[in-house]
Amino acid sequence: MPKIELSDIISIILTTIFGIAGWIYAHIALRNSKKQHLLEIQDTNKKLETSKKNLNAIQEKLDEAKYAIPKEFKLLPNVHDALEKLNQIIKERALINKAVEVKIFGLDLQTITPWLITKVIHDDLYNNTFLKFRFLIIDPEDNLINSIIDEESDISKDAIFNSIQNAKAIDKIPDVDRFDFELRKYSMLPIIHGFMVDDEFLGLAFTKIENSKLYGGIYPYFYLYGNTTSALSNLLFGVYKSWFEFYWEHSLSVVNIKK
Repeated sequence: MPKIELSDIISIILTTIFGIAGWIYAHIALRNSKKQHLLEIQDTNKKLETSKKNLNAIQEKLDEAKYAIPKEFKLLPNVHDALEKLNQIIKERALINKAVEVKIFGLDLQTITPWLITKVIHDDLYNNTFLKFRFLIIDPEDNLINSIIDEESDISKDAIFNSIQNAKAIDKIPDVDRFDFELRKYSMLPIIHGFMVDDEFLGLAFTKIENSKLYGGIYPYFYLYGNTTSALSNLLFGVYKSWFEFYWEHSLSVVNIKK
């Protein structure tokens, strides 16, 4: 039997001890790694949950903003205030644009045609701006409409005829250029009326029937400018555009001036 030296025994013992220690260390390290990994997963889940809550909160804010009343939304008390706002908008647009388009969904146009002749056509501010006007007016010869205007109504048959004559006279005004104007009369009951400038600025009002008479300009106008993030803004712009185009397509041209 070979002689075993003490040093060999010590070496074997140390090797065994280090082997066991290495196994224990590896086991502990693996357990700690799993624990750390679990903690990391839990931390990630918490962050994901927090992010989800934040996203939900942001979405709620976006939904609130979408369906809220736009900050630019205003009420204009009556037709005179609406006309003042329209005048302001056209002047501001003429300073920055070479062309301005105005769509007027009118009733009797009692205030609009005098304004167009006295405040717009002869204003030097518009010398370098092409102005395009599309006006709608009630047909004064329609039997149903005739039965609900005049008397207590704020809409007058005489005012309609005067507006049409004023519009026809525009063609005879000298030195008028860069000007496109068309007036059409419609024979359907008006649900809305108002103005739109460059499809970006809107003054929208609704008519009302009281005691079998039609009323319009004495009631407030909703004023706002284009805001694609607002559901209300998109709705009101859509209401005006669609009704205006429908009435325009089903109306009769009375005056058509191109300069």
